[in-house]
Amino acid sequence: MKIIIIGGNGLLGSYTASEALQRGHKVTILSRKAGTGNVNNSEGIRFSQGNVYELSSDELKTIFEGHDAVVYSYNIDDREIQKRPAYEAFHYDHVTVCEKVLLAAKNCGVQKFIVFGSYFTYFNEKYPELKLADKHCYIKTRCEQRDMILHHSSDGFKTYVLELPYILGVLPGKVPPWTLFLSMLSGKGRQAVFFKKGGTAAVTAGQVGNATINIIEGNQESESIPLCGVNLSWTDIANTYFELTRKPKTLIQLPVVLFKIFGIVSSVALWLTGKERGLSVCHFADLQYHNTFIDPEISNSKTGISHENYNERLKEVIEEWISINKRNG
Repeated sequence: MKIIIIGGNGLLGSYTASEALQRGHKVTILSRKAGTGNVNNSEGIRFSQGNVYELSSDELKTIFEGHDAVVYSYNIDDREIQKRPAYEAFHYDHVTVCEKVLLAAKNCGVQKFIVFGSYFTYFNEKYPELKLADKHCYIKTRCEQRDMILHHSSDGFKTYVLELPYILGVLPGKVPPWTLFLSMLSGKGRQAVFFKKGGTAAVTAGQVGNATINIIEGNQESESIPLCGVNLSWTDIANTYFELTRKPKTLIQLPVVLFKIFGIVSSVALWLTGKERGLSVCHFADLQYHNTFIDPEISNSKTGISHENYNERLKEVIEEWISINKRNG
């Protein structure tokens, strides 16, 4: 099959491209910077340089022509700070641009369209009492994106959203998205103020690629699927960090009230500069201390993902983070 990956030079896109190549598929990577990333030297990959923000629908259809599946691995993430109101930037990225790309794929004969989404959409439904979409514009637009993608499913054009948790994987030279936690654990002294309650679902970058190609090769109906390979408590992560660095510390619980106060202060500071986060730190405290876990069997039954050595993947993330910090002084 012919597969085009938008954002294929990133962490998830590169692992997906590698999985596709191993199974004999032909891969095109559409990216703003062609020829970079983990897969730049791989045989069998065709690079097409272009920015989905700027490409017209007709230009996108020309690029997509002849492909069987499109993987959309490009979204601004929840850590980015936007001009207020941040909702507009996230909605434009998650919904407006994504829908333009989806319709271009649908209108030129592409059969499957897969988007890498967020597990926040899963927890928005699991914990309705938290009203996550109402309190966080990033989560609201991710829900809108999911609904839009599934709405456009039709005979001959299947659409899927992979609701992704924290990713265990590294892209050499790029800071892993675990900086907040590892920074809290890396300070001097014998104690570390951290989260002793709660935890998160996680999946390896390799599993994301594996699940994506399984869906492309399979025949399941359009669906939004939460992915999980392993559930990690925050103390699991802390203990792995201490084991790897050989610097054990006593964990001190960060009180919820202090987390919320920090959120209020930082939000006010951003507000005064005309900016805003996609996630409200103050309200996010309510979710941070939850066990945001997903039953791995859900992912396995729907995507057939392979199992990996999760502890080794977590150690790779920690080692890469430490290495980058050392290089940056």
